[in-house]
Amino acid sequence: KVLIENSEQALNFVRLFTDPELHVFFDLFGIEVFKASKNPFDPFGSIPDRDFEELGLLEAKANKQDNQFIIQRSILFYPDSEGLYGRKLAIVKEYVGTDGSYLFEIVKEIYYSKINYIRMPVE
Repeated sequence: KVLIENSEQALNFVRLFTDPELHVFFDLFGIEVFKASKNPFDPFGSIPDRDFEELGLLEAKANKQDNQFIIQRSILFYPDSEGLYGRKLAIVKEYVGTDGSYLFEIVKEIYYSKINYIRMPVE
């Protein structure tokens, strides 16, 4: 059973789904992207700092609201398995309950001309 008590734990929880070493075990099928200068998973998910800012991407942040945490961050999704859609860069909002319940939504898709240069652990 999961018990999430603060914003830091909520952020660590959602990062399980996008950790380059663990993400393949979950249904999100993407990794978090970071400014290259602040990426704990470098080289995976690194975007040059200037591009990150110009694209309006978000560094992860979590806020508590009632009995849930709301996390906003930037995710690079894998192409679909049928080959109809390519990689997708998006700002997402994730909802994590104190009991570990989880939902997410894509808030905004971001066009990035260099998207194929972002390294992913599974190509």
